[in-house]
Amino acid sequence: MTLYLYERLPSQQDVGGVQMASDSFSAGRKRQGVADSDSIDGIGDEAYGKFNDANGSLTFRTGNVIVELRYQGSGESQQGATGLGREAIQVALTKAAKDIPQHLRK
Repeated sequence: MTLYLYERLPSQQDVGGVQMASDSFSAGRKRQGVADSDSIDGIGDEAYGKFNDANGSLTFRTGNVIVELRYQGSGESQQGATGLGREAIQVALTKAAKDIPQHLRK
């Protein structure tokens, strides 16, 4: 998990932390090549994810904070699969992401 906190610097009177985080989130989404169809509802102010059978990442923004969660599978299972599967990874990262914002407010 990686967490980024955006705060306005004294020299930046016209741009606040929330706007800086929103701009950075949008730029990161474009850099990742993630379309609006990859949006995930119910997590923070905005969220998106990329998942496959072995790996996944979920990024969300809550106010002036951006959080990135990643899962990286390793090796091969006894059944020959190379990961948990896309759906299981997405469910696990989504569940974890929904718990984080309430702890950020404390």
